[in-house]
Amino acid sequence: MKSIYPNLRAEMARKGKYYRDLHKELSMSMGTLSFKMMGKSQFSLAEAIKLKELLGTDMPLEELFARNDTAH
Repeated sequence: MKSIYPNLRAEMARKGKYYRDLHKELSMSMGTLSFKMMGKSQFSLAEAIKLKELLGTDMPLEELFARNDTAH
């Protein structure tokens, strides 16, 4: 599945995290998480912060959620 957030996808891969690991902790369905990852809807600030915490990354939010809008 393509994502407009290449840094976020890379961090997820580095940490061995998949949608199935994250969607419940973010209080959203896998479909909603997929839509957000594809840029069809946006992450709220609270969701972005929670996702950053779940991944345990020190990457700044601005870098983690940098968009590559040519991905979809």
